[in-house]
Amino acid sequence: MPVRRHEINISPLAEARVKSSLHRNHRLQAVGLLSAVVIAAAFVAFRSVQKPDPPATHSADSSDASSHPGSGLTSNVPLPPIDPGPFSNASHSVAFVGSQVCATCHENEYASYLKTAHSRALAKVAPSAEPPDAEFIQQETGRTYSVYRKDGELRHREAIGVGDETLLLHDMPMKYVIGSGHYSRSYMAESHGFLLESPITWIASTNRWDMSPGYEHAGHAGFRRVTDFGCVVCHAGRVEPVQHNRFRLKIHEQSISCENCHGPGGQHVDYWKQPNSTSDGPDMTIVNFGQLTRQQSEMICSQCHLRGAATITVKDRSVSDYLPGMRLTDFRVDYRLKESGKAMKVTGHVEQMRLSACYQNSPEMSCTSCHDPHAPPTAGNRIDYFRNQCLNCHAEQGCALTETDRSKKDNNCVACHMPSSPTDIDHFAFTHHRVGIHDEAPPAPADDPIGDLVPITKIDHLPLQEQQRTLGLAYLEFAEKQPDDAAFDAYRSRSFQVLTELRRGGLQDVDLEEALARMHWETGRLPDAIQLAENAMAMTPDRIAERTNSLFVLAESHLRMGAIGKAVPHLEKLVRLRRVSEDWNLLAICRVQLGKPADAIAALEQSVEIDPYRIDTVQMLAELTQQHGTADDHQRWQKRLELLRQAAESPP
Repeated sequence: MPVRRHEINISPLAEARVKSSLHRNHRLQAVGLLSAVVIAAAFVAFRSVQKPDPPATHSADSSDASSHPGSGLTSNVPLPPIDPGPFSNASHSVAFVGSQVCATCHENEYASYLKTAHSRALAKVAPSAEPPDAEFIQQETGRTYSVYRKDGELRHREAIGVGDETLLLHDMPMKYVIGSGHYSRSYMAESHGFLLESPITWIASTNRWDMSPGYEHAGHAGFRRVTDFGCVVCHAGRVEPVQHNRFRLKIHEQSISCENCHGPGGQHVDYWKQPNSTSDGPDMTIVNFGQLTRQQSEMICSQCHLRGAATITVKDRSVSDYLPGMRLTDFRVDYRLKESGKAMKVTGHVEQMRLSACYQNSPEMSCTSCHDPHAPPTAGNRIDYFRNQCLNCHAEQGCALTETDRSKKDNNCVACHMPSSPTDIDHFAFTHHRVGIHDEAPPAPADDPIGDLVPITKIDHLPLQEQQRTLGLAYLEFAEKQPDDAAFDAYRSRSFQVLTELRRGGLQDVDLEEALARMHWETGRLPDAIQLAENAMAMTPDRIAERTNSLFVLAESHLRMGAIGKAVPHLEKLVRLRRVSEDWNLLAICRVQLGKPADAIAALEQSVEIDPYRIDTVQMLAELTQQHGTADDHQRWQKRLELLRQAAESPP
C-alpha cells in the first residue's frame, strides 16, 4: 500500500488526502523527541508512516530516476503555437487598464455591470456592511465559532470548551469577503503574507452563519487552508502569484472585471485616443463576443464555470497566460469521468449545458444565449426574463403541459427543465444547466467505481504525447479526491503507468518528474524520489517557488535517511514559500539534532500558530521548554497539552 500522505500539497486540490491518520484521529502519543532514538521516535509520532513493500505494478529500478529521461520510443514533441484568436488585444504586450478606465467611455455598460454578481465577487471587508455578530457550536467538533466586531474589524474566532475552561485556537480579522451575498459570503484573513480561508460563512438561504463549504465534518482544516492562486483566480478581477509562488498573491483588481471577459484594454484605449480613430467596421482592439465563434466565447466563460474531475496545465504553459479570445485548451485540459455529467457541480455549468439537446441541436446556443452579462434579470422579472429566452427558439413549440399544470409553477420553464439541484457543496442548490427532462432520481452508480477520465473539451490539436501527459497527471490529481483506498490506489496506479511510460519514451517535463518523485516517495523508494525531485529542481532553477513539492520530497527523504544537513536547506526554503505546520515540525527535528533547541522551539511555535490542534507539536514544546526554556513557558505549553488531550478524549 502506498503511504497516505500528510501535507505534501502536490496540487491545490490534494489537502484532504494528505492528512495523516495521526491528524484525522487525533491519537497523538508521546514523542520521545529528546531520547537517543529521536529521529525514529519523532517520525512515529509525527507521521505514523512505515516504509511499505512496493507494489508490483509500480516496479521501477533506480536507473529510471537517475538516468536522463528518454531512451527509445519518442522524444519531446513540440506543442502547436498558441491560437491568439481574432482580436489584437489577446497579447501579453497589451496593458491592463482597470474597469474604472472602461467606465469613462462606457458609462451605461459599466452601470449595468455593477448590478451583476461578478462586480461583487471579491471586496475588502467593511464591518458595518457585514451580517450581524453571532456564535454557534459545530456539533461534529464541539468547537465554538464566533463572529464579532472589535476595533473597527470583523473578526472570526475558533475555540473549544474543555470543562470550565476555553482553549482559544484562532482569532483573526477578516480582510476580504468572497461572493455577492446572493448565495453566500465567505471570508479570507491574512497571516504573514498568506491568505487564509475562514471556516465560517454567511449562508443566504438560511440567513445565518454556518461552516464554510468543505468544513461541515470533523477533521476539517480550520484556519489552516491557504487560498492559493487556483482558489482566488475565479473570485478576483486580476491576481498573480508573487515571484511564481501560488501561495503568495498580489491582487491587482478585486472584483471580476471588464477585462476578465474583454481582455486587456490598453490597446483599445490608445486607439480611441487617436484623432483619426473611426468606428467604421469591427473594432478588433477589444474582444467583442459578437465577433467570436461559439467555442471562443464559451472558453471565456469556461475559465471559471467549467471544472471537471481534474484540471491539468499544458506543458510549459500557465493558466494565468490565457487571455479572452484565445483557445483555453492551449493552456489547460479539464477531465471528467466518462459517462458522468448528471451530478451538479458549482463549476460544472458548461459541461452540463453541453449535455442539453438544445445545445447539441443548435449551433448558435451558448452561455450568452440565456445570460446577458450586462443585463441580469431582477428578482421581480426573473421568470419572465428566462421564459422569453426559451421562447426565442421554442415559440412555435408549445409546452406539453396544460395551462393549469404550468401555472402551478408560475409558467416557469426553468423550474421544470433546469430545476434547482443539490450541488457538491452543503447548503447550496444551483440551477441545473442541462436543459431537458430531469429524472426524479439520479441513475444508480455503476458496479465498477473505477472509471476512465476523458477530456471535457476536444484536445486533438495537442500532440498525442501531451494528451497522454495531461491524462497521467489528471489520474494522479483525481486519486487525491477518492474517499477510499481502493479507488485511490487504482487511479494512482494508472497515473504511475502512464507517466513512467512517457518518461521512458523521452518526455522531459518538470511536472512529470515531480509527480514521479512524489509517487516514489510514497512507496518508500527514497533514492529514486530524491533523484527525480532534483531533476525537477534543475529544470526550473529560477522558479523554485513552483517546486515546493520537490522541496518537501527532498527534505523529508533526506531526513528519513538521516542526512540532516541535506534536509535543512530545503526545509528553510519551504517554510518561506508555504504555510504548512509539518514543514516547521520537520525543521524543528533537524534543529534539535543539530544542537539548536532554542531554534527548534521557535519552529514549533510557528507550527502551533498554523495548526493549534496538533497534540504532538505541543507535547514537543512542553518537553523542550522543560529543559531549554523558562518555567513559565513550560507551564504554558504543559497546560495547553493537558487541555488538548482532554478535548481529544471527550466526544463533541
